[in-house]
Amino acid sequence: MLKRLFGNHKPEEYSVLVLDDDPGLVHMIVNMLRSEGFVVHAATSGDEALKLLDQIPRPNVFVLDLKMPGITGDEFLERARIRYGKNAIPPVLLLTASKEGEAKADEMAANDFLPKPFNGEELVRHIWGLIEPGEA
Repeated sequence: MLKRLFGNHKPEEYSVLVLDDDPGLVHMIVNMLRSEGFVVHAATSGDEALKLLDQIPRPNVFVLDLKMPGITGDEFLERARIRYGKNAIPPVLLLTASKEGEAKADEMAANDFLPKPFNGEELVRHIWGLIEPGEA
């Protein structure tokens, strides 16, 4: 897909943590990002994602859904900020179907926002924009 556009970059050097409560969407995102060469970790609940943070190196990007049962995307992000520190948190791409998504992304201090539904090329472009600002 977009791999050919980023010839100087090595996606396998970058990891992405995907958090969304829709298993089908998570599966699709994981497969797409892995096919682009990224290392991908995924969770379908905030609790699961917090446990992953104890088991994996710090991801380069968080891709988060906003509304989920239990720990929401913004609650997960707040806990991750406590864990890593405000200045060491990975860039955050907020995915949501919420009409208030962009405002919520600003409120959460997410780095980027992508409304659902989205296409795969858009998602990859947004992730590269967070990893290599000015390059995507």
